[in-house]
Amino acid sequence: MLRFTRFHLPALLSLLLVSQSTLFGFQLADGARPAPNTSDKYIFYWGNLQADLTRANNFHATAELTVQDFRQMLLHQPKLWNGKVLVAQVAFRLNGHPLTATRTEQDYVTRLGWLDETFGRPATEGQVLRLTDLRLDEATTGSVDIRLKEPEQQPSKDVVVWQSNTTSMLNTQLLEQVAWGREDILEISNRDFFTENEFRQIIRLEPFVVWNPYVPQREVRAGIRIASRALTEQGFSCVLESTAYRSMVDNVENYKHLVRPGSLVTLTLFTDQHDRLYEKALNIVADNDPRLTLRRNRDAHRLRVKWGAMDQTIPNLYLQNDLRDASGAFIGVDDPKTMRYTLNLGERIPMLSLRPEVWIDGESVPDLAFSLSSGDGWLVQVPAYAPMPDSLGASIPEKSTLQLDNLQAVGYDLSALTFVLTFTFPPNDLLLVRNRLSSLLVAGSSARIALHPPELNEKAYAVSFELKEPAMVRLSLFEPDGWNTWTLEEKYAAGQHRVEIPRSVFRNPGKHYLFLSTPFGVARQEFEAR
Repeated sequence: MLRFTRFHLPALLSLLLVSQSTLFGFQLADGARPAPNTSDKYIFYWGNLQADLTRANNFHATAELTVQDFRQMLLHQPKLWNGKVLVAQVAFRLNGHPLTATRTEQDYVTRLGWLDETFGRPATEGQVLRLTDLRLDEATTGSVDIRLKEPEQQPSKDVVVWQSNTTSMLNTQLLEQVAWGREDILEISNRDFFTENEFRQIIRLEPFVVWNPYVPQREVRAGIRIASRALTEQGFSCVLESTAYRSMVDNVENYKHLVRPGSLVTLTLFTDQHDRLYEKALNIVADNDPRLTLRRNRDAHRLRVKWGAMDQTIPNLYLQNDLRDASGAFIGVDDPKTMRYTLNLGERIPMLSLRPEVWIDGESVPDLAFSLSSGDGWLVQVPAYAPMPDSLGASIPEKSTLQLDNLQAVGYDLSALTFVLTFTFPPNDLLLVRNRLSSLLVAGSSARIALHPPELNEKAYAVSFELKEPAMVRLSLFEPDGWNTWTLEEKYAAGQHRVEIPRSVFRNPGKHYLFLSTPFGVARQEFEAR
C-alpha cells in the first residue's frame, strides 16, 4: 500500500504547478518570463490616420492621405490602443528614422520642427512612407505604409478661408481695453503685416484686459492659432493666468516652424462662456517685405461697389498697386474676397443695362474696367468708359449666376475682389437674410424699397421707408460690434410708412446701423446716435 507523508504532498503539488502551463501569472522558480499576453487587434492613431493591425493582416496596414493631411498629421502625437488601454509610449521608425511618443512627456513634440523639415515639406503626391518596427508588445511589431495621394477635389481658386486682414476686434460691450504686446513700439492695432520676430515679441507679453466698470468680470481664456502656407494649422489656449500663459507660450515654441512668411497667426481672447472678447490677425512676412510699412490710418481705403440692386461697402482695403519685392515682382496686399449675393429675379434685366459703379474714399472711379461671366461659359470684358454691351439679357441664360470680377482702375489694385450674384424669385412673405449684422452688411439692395435716414425728435428716432408692393418687413437696429438692440417684424402694404424707435433702446451714443429687410433685398442707413 502506497503511503504519503506530510513531506511528500508539497513536493507533488510543486511538480503539478510547474507542469501547468496555463498559469501565466505564476513566478517560476528559475526566473524565466511568462509567455507574452498578446492581443488579436491593435489600433494605431496618428492625427486622422487610423490603422487596424490584426493577426489576420499580419499586423500590417496601408493608409492613404493627401499631402496636406499628412503634414497636419505630423503635428499630432501618435497613439496606440492595445485592446485594453492606450499604451504609455509608442515607438516606431519612419523611413528608418526612430521616433518615440511618451504620454505626458515632450519627446515627440520637441521634434516637430525636424519632422516638418525631414518629411513634411519634402512630401509629394505619389510618395510612399514606410512606418516599421511599431512596438505592439514585447514580442510583436507592426507596420504601416502611408501613400500620399492627390486631393479628391482641388480647392476653389476664389476662396481663401485661412487668411484674413480684418482689423482688431474688441467687444466693447464687455471690455474697455486689451493690450497684447508693445502697442507703443509695434503699433499692433494699426498694422496687418508682421515679421516672425515681431510675432514672438507680441506673444511673450501676457495680454492685459480692462473690463467695463458696469460688467462683472469673468474667467478669460487666451488662444493662439497658427495657419501655415501648407494649409496646416495648430491651435493653443489657456486660462489667462501667468503660469498657464507662460506654459502655453513655451509650447508654441515647439511649433515655430509653422510661423514663416505666408503664415497667419490669430490671437483671440474669449470667456468661459465662449463670448468673443478680442481678435487680431497677424500676417507673417519676411523681414524686408514692403508691406511692413503699411498703416491702416494712412494707407487703407474704403471701397463702395454699386451695381443695380447690389450695393456693397468694404472698409480697410489697401488697394496698393506699386509694392514690389526685392526681385521687382508685384506684391498683392489685399486678400482675395468673394462676396455672394442673392437678388430678386426681377432685378436681373435692369442690372445688365447698367455699368457697375465704384467709389474709393467717396470719390467716383470713372475709368473702371471689369469682366462679367456666367456659369454657362459666357464671358464679356468691358473696358473703361465703354457702355454695357447690347442684348446681354438675351445672351445669358435666365437662371445663370453672374460673376463680376477682374476690376481694374488706374492707380489701384482691385484684382482681389469677386462678386457672385444669384437671382431667385422668393415668396412675398419670406425674408432671405438672417438678422445678423455680418449677413445684413453684405446683402443686396433693391430698387423696390427705400429707407430714409432716421430723424431725432424728443423721445424717439422716426424712421420712414417705402415699399412698391406689399411685403413682409423687418426693421432692425445694430451697434457696430453686432449687438441687435431693437427689431420690428410686420407685414406692410405698398406705399410710405413711418415707425418710431424709442431713445431708450440706444445703450451707447455713436455709430449705429439700421436695416430694412424685405423679400426683394435689404436697405440700410448708418447714423450717429446722440
